[in-house]
Amino acid sequence: MVYAAECKKTGMKRAVKVVSKKKLGTYDKVRILEREIFIHSQLDHPNTVPLYEVMQTSTDVFMVMGKAGKYDLVDYLLSKKKLPERQVIEITTQCLQFLNYLHSEKYIVHRDLKLDNIMLSPEGGGFTVRIIDFGLAKLIGPPPEGDHTDAIQFLSPKNADVASSLPRSWSP
Repeated sequence: MVYAAECKKTGMKRAVKVVSKKKLGTYDKVRILEREIFIHSQLDHPNTVPLYEVMQTSTDVFMVMGKAGKYDLVDYLLSKKKLPERQVIEITTQCLQFLNYLHSEKYIVHRDLKLDNIMLSPEGGGFTVRIIDFGLAKLIGPPPEGDHTDAIQFLSPKNADVASSLPRSWSP
């Protein structure tokens, strides 16, 4: 589930994705979330939202991100029925620019690109497109430089035995 949030100190607006550790259950689901966090943490592009922080409690993992947009493309298309050619070109161009960045610079395939995962933020006379949800994304080439273990501190000690390179403990 994703919630809107506001920092009490700065007033900055964020989105917080909350993932229940109970629902993760199996090691495979934990690995999928780890991969999502790692991949999302590698991205720096205007057509996605930044992942600012990952926190956890004993029951949940919290992914603090930038706000994605006012509408997803499904809702926008349903409300408009028909888009002017200029808007179609603008949306398509931004999607393709982001996909080019993912593929050629980050060696990542999104694997879940659909209208629900394309968000629109009205800006000026147009939109900024932001592609979200990297839960099914996959690295297809050499990983970006750096160690990804900082992004995955929530693995339970029981599951850590399976992946010796991951931290063996975590704190709420």
